[in-house]
Amino acid sequence: MKKAIFIDGLLLHFSAMNKNFSYTKFKTLLKDLGIDTIYYFNCIKGKEDFLKKLLELGFILRIRKPISRKTDHVKTVYGVDTDIIMTVMEKINDYEDFYILSGKLDMIPLIEKLEEHNKKVTIVGFESSINAGFFNYKTLLLDNYFTSITPP
Repeated sequence: MKKAIFIDGLLLHFSAMNKNFSYTKFKTLLKDLGIDTIYYFNCIKGKEDFLKKLLELGFILRIRKPISRKTDHVKTVYGVDTDIIMTVMEKINDYEDFYILSGKLDMIPLIEKLEEHNKKVTIVGFESSINAGFFNYKTLLLDNYFTSITPP
């Protein structure tokens, strides 16, 4: 049974802060769960060393450049959730199990569509980053694998 995970990289980054999280350990966890393919979505510029490490770990990267708003030139993240949804729908016939690491309730119609196609869906994340609306679905809490770092 083929399994894939679709990761909102920005959410993972911020929710993994103050945890003993590493992408190498995360990759090992995913392998132990039998997850064959890891899609990583983000909206970042630069960070070439980080992205190179993810590639070396076997992640499939879907990276967008941040967009500056004309009014204040603030770099803003756009489209990551849509990229995840579009990629999942493109791959719907390639996998039986879909793991979604996203905190956005916008994913619920996607989850419902996957279930209509008899696909298994698991929501992945740290408890603090999973919207309460997702707890009606199967969840994989990363808190069980990556504990908090307490200051000395």
